[in-house]
Amino acid sequence: MEIEMARKLWLNEITEKEFIDVFFQNGIDSEYVLKLLYGAYKIQDVEAVRWMLYVASKFDLFTLNYTKVLCSLIEADWHKSHEDIAFTLSKLKPLNAVESLYKAVFHELEYLNYDDNFALAVKCIWGLGNINSPDSIEKLKSLSKSTNEIIKSNAMEQLEMHGLFTERQSELILNLFKNEISKEDFIEEFYPDYLYTADEFKRSDYVLKLIYDEYNKRDAQAIEYLFYVSLFFGLITAEYMKIASNLIKEEWYQKQEETVSLVDLTLLSSNQ
Repeated sequence: MEIEMARKLWLNEITEKEFIDVFFQNGIDSEYVLKLLYGAYKIQDVEAVRWMLYVASKFDLFTLNYTKVLCSLIEADWHKSHEDIAFTLSKLKPLNAVESLYKAVFHELEYLNYDDNFALAVKCIWGLGNINSPDSIEKLKSLSKSTNEIIKSNAMEQLEMHGLFTERQSELILNLFKNEISKEDFIEEFYPDYLYTADEFKRSDYVLKLIYDEYNKRDAQAIEYLFYVSLFFGLITAEYMKIASNLIKEEWYQKQEETVSLVDLTLLSSNQ
């Protein structure tokens, strides 16, 4: 009965009021739908899973109480609702969904064989980005090394949105240095979307944060590249000069002879 009622609602064969009066006899109840979804999962009822997810979405019933069953479902391979579940977990942002979303990136599902855009993997990656926990960030770093270009680029985009420096950005800086990319194209490609139209002060703060992060990681090459960006676009402030002054005194920085130098940090620090 529940499945048929949900289908009729989706087809507009009954009104929402008619659906509620029959389906929710004691009023709209999130826990009741959760119970039905659990039941569908246990008996591997593909249609019931699909329609209970629809009802929960239609009436905005998803809560963190759904996390366990949603994680179990997204890891399962017998149904066809993985993308809907990934989208829901992305909205709920439960910390304990990280492993399930990560596993689902690598799903090889027959019903999705046609999808060369890897929509499920992309939704899972964005879900990891939305959760934004130390664990999810580590998963994104792992995915950013994927041989699958779609998975790799989306993972990098999420890392960049959370203020982390990526291999993609490093390559863009080197291309800028070699005059293989225009200033305008660099800005469009280098900065997260929310900074594309921002003023130079906000972009300066963004690059400064990246430099601090790479300083803490002791990544001399990344620091050199980021200082080049700050100089090229005139983003230098006293804070940058302070970092440069401290950096040239660091023993670990001096030992990294393999670093490709794009800027003279000694000269920059002397201007403090």
